Amino acid sequence: MKRLTHDSGQTLIFVALGMSVLLGFAAFATDIGVMLHERDKAQTAADSAAIAGAKSLHYGAASVQAAAIRDASLNGFTDGSNGVTVTVSNPPTTDQVGNAIFAAKGYVKVSILENTPGFFMRVFGINAMPVAASATATNGAPSQNCFYIVNPSAPDAMNLQGSFDVSVPDCGIVIDSTSSDALHFQGAAGHLTAGSVEVVGGDSGQTGDSTPAPVLGVASQADPLSWEPTQTVPNTGCTGSGNYTLTGTATAGCYGDGTGTITLSNVQLGAGLYIFNGPVSLSGSVTGTGVTLYLANGGLSATTNSTLDLVAPTSATPTNPYNGILIDDQGTNTIELEMGNATGTLTGVMYAPNAQLYVHDSGGDSSGGTGVTGTNALDLNVDLVVNTFNDQTGDLTINPYSKTFGAGTSPLTKVTLVE
Repeated sequence: MKRLTHDSGQTLIFVALGMSVLLGFAAFATDIGVMLHERDKAQTAADSAAIAGAKSLHYGAASVQAAAIRDASLNGFTDGSNGVTVTVSNPPTTDQVGNAIFAAKGYVKVSILENTPGFFMRVFGINAMPVAASATATNGAPSQNCFYIVNPSAPDAMNLQGSFDVSVPDCGIVIDSTSSDALHFQGAAGHLTAGSVEVVGGDSGQTGDSTPAPVLGVASQADPLSWEPTQTVPNTGCTGSGNYTLTGTATAGCYGDGTGTITLSNVQLGAGLYIFNGPVSLSGSVTGTGVTLYLANGGLSATTNSTLDLVAPTSATPTNPYNGILIDDQGTNTIELEMGNATGTLTGVMYAPNAQLYVHDSGGDSSGGTGVTGTNALDLNVDLVVNTFNDQTGDLTINPYSKTFGAGTSPLTKVTLVE
């Protein structure tokens, strides 16, 4: 038998085969790395698009769809282009989410599918591999803030004077003004206490009166309820003319003709939407559950020895779309509360994005906050969205409506990812 004495050719074959395997693994690793990177990008885009869609939930399904698709495109994933498909589910179905609770109104799911082209793997006949990512967001998470001052530029947007005591212990205050003295403290005898105090601009005066210290230069947060509808005062059919007093038992509707003050005095308000075409003054006993006071023309004052017990509706209806809104003033008016004179309880959201909230403690009586003792006390179970805020020696304790009294019903919420 003839023996082989030269095997160098066999070694070359084994080396070539080994190199092919190693190159295959290298190609596989490279393409997988590219796809993992693309999946991370797709996940970021899906997260952002779901948040954008959830922010538009109050504006209807078409706005949700457009906002999510546009946001995905801005992050590099354009629906129908380069093998990309973006699907917006509003709301998602139970088979589209991991938790069935998210298959409901108020949730948006965005799914992104992309056929990512391969590079080295094409040698093995694999031209592309699918990359998928999805995210679900809601606009119904509890807000961490309950006191918004939304004027974008005013100096002294929050002006605290004298021996004031403003306490918002369970949530944050946001001051949206860019002014260098957006938050102003006058005098050294007051106290501001909150979960947080955030200011887009700066502060001035006795800033040590704030606990915690204000955080300055934060990003603008603007009006969180800008989607709330406005009302048109009917040309005819409103009850009362000139200076008009509403007393006894009242039903929802339009009051005033724009020529005088509308006084609510010793009145029981039935549930519903009250549109007031003129300034409103609260006097005597004013009570009502499930009510919204819409100030169409003029502000509101409680400057006499009034006793108030007013509660916002906890759901929207065809005749009153203002779920959780107790007072809606979208005009450039003033809401004036004399904390030393008014007693009782206000429960709901006070929405006055163009109006000033003015608080004064006449007589220095203790007022505000559950459990506060004193001759007079007005408990505020409220969230506040106002244009500017001025407190002159007023004691004001706020129990956040959105956290304490409006669980699942308050319109003052935040957008967040849930899965």
